[in-house]
Amino acid sequence: MGIMIPEWDYSHAKSKGKNIFFLRDTNHASEEVAAVLLDELDRLVNQHFFPVLFSEGFEGLSLQISLEYGSEEELKKLLLERQGRWLAQEVFAYRHREEINSGQFLLYGVDSDSLIEEQKKDGHRILELYEKQNRGESLTPMEIQECRWRMNVNGRRISEQRSAYSVEKIEELMKSVDTAGLVYGNGHFPEIAAGLEKAEIGYVSFFPGEAEVDREKIIDYVRRFK
Repeated sequence: MGIMIPEWDYSHAKSKGKNIFFLRDTNHASEEVAAVLLDELDRLVNQHFFPVLFSEGFEGLSLQISLEYGSEEELKKLLLERQGRWLAQEVFAYRHREEINSGQFLLYGVDSDSLIEEQKKDGHRILELYEKQNRGESLTPMEIQECRWRMNVNGRRISEQRSAYSVEKIEELMKSVDTAGLVYGNGHFPEIAAGLEKAEIGYVSFFPGEAEVDREKIIDYVRRFK
């Protein structure tokens, strides 16, 4: 288990104007990180810090919040079986489904579905090459070059485009609210933070701590990422 030291950074908040509460997901494959983020989301929403939560991972309004899973633990178990992890915003949506369904609270995906699909294809191809090498088979020079391109060039391009798209959506949606929450992968934090500053939107960021990286869990996460 890693060292989890949650902390808020208020240095980029605006005393006047619009602000985002940016919760940084430092490890998508870690239940430990997800639990810390979920607790903090609950605290903020229960104290009415913001009326809308923006999220990565999907585009537009969430369509999963009306589904009944029986219990929160059953939902977590189902998500673990289906995708190898559960995210804070997924369980948050189920926990607060009554407020969301009634319109008292809004959960909105600011990610790009088309770019997510591109990233999935990249991840699956990299995993395919990794597993080939893991079986003791040699990669061809072309495959080595392809793997490096997908990881270092195309992967970076997709990530940057996702960040830019999300900032654009946030800027548009923030015209109707003064404060909002945002849960997004920590790797996108520098780009999104810079985009928010350029749009003159303040932000306070929540760092949930670093979880120990489990390579097998991450590989399983990519394998189930469909």
